[in-house]
Amino acid sequence: MTFLGGAKVVKNVAGYDLPKLAVGSLGTLGVFTEATFKLLPLPRQWGTAVIPCPDIPTATRIVAQVLTSPLTPVALCILDGGGVMQLLMDAPGVAPAGTTALLLARFGGIPQAVQRQLHDLRDLAVAAGASQDEIADDATLWQAAADLPATATAARAARVKIAVLPSRVAEAMAAGQAVGQQHMKAVAQIAYAGNGLVYTTLRGYGPDGERNERLGQAVAALRAAIAGLGGTTIVEHAPLAVKQAVDVWGPIRPDFRLMRALKEQFDPQGTLNPGRFVGGL
Repeated sequence: MTFLGGAKVVKNVAGYDLPKLAVGSLGTLGVFTEATFKLLPLPRQWGTAVIPCPDIPTATRIVAQVLTSPLTPVALCILDGGGVMQLLMDAPGVAPAGTTALLLARFGGIPQAVQRQLHDLRDLAVAAGASQDEIADDATLWQAAADLPATATAARAARVKIAVLPSRVAEAMAAGQAVGQQHMKAVAQIAYAGNGLVYTTLRGYGPDGERNERLGQAVAALRAAIAGLGGTTIVEHAPLAVKQAVDVWGPIRPDFRLMRALKEQFDPQGTLNPGRFVGGL
């Protein structure tokens, strides 16, 4: 059976939106045997703005202005102090030591357009009270930023994926900092500020039992704080003892019955990756 998806056309509104069902289902609804992609050429030039900020709220204010401006970044990332320290291990010199908040913005296109957007963003940053941005064109930097949620996660850590409205990213990162200070020894965070995704890594030390207990308490406290912001949390990485104590997916939502019905329709025998998804689907 062949399914086509991805185009925003009228014919796609009939029946299930199969691409959205498949993405993130972790193989519990079907198996891909072949995929065909339409590719676009890479931009002629890349440009990156590296903007040290006095605090996270300043960085999020700049992001809010960018999202309501004619600027068209391909990536917007905010890192807290712990995230900056982790980033500097793989991209040394990208920011001054002791930076407590860092905004990264990447642009792509023809050289004239890239330079104009970098110039306009520089003006926004300075007006918001941030440092003059440093222009860089460094693929290594963006690879390090993309890898940061994984590289910051050691055996003694838990990584939580947070989803909130973009306007609440600063509050979500503040919640991660507060939980880290109360329960753990260290926290490192990176936010994809344009879509409201925050990756918070909580690290602890000491004997395994004590450390895992604190990690479980920290995850529960962070989940409660994010729920108060109208967001959700998923534990992407944690020691097995923590996963056994804390549901990695979080509380079952009222719409879970719809997901169960989809599972029963697509996989009535329960043979596709059983128990891997929300609610043991």
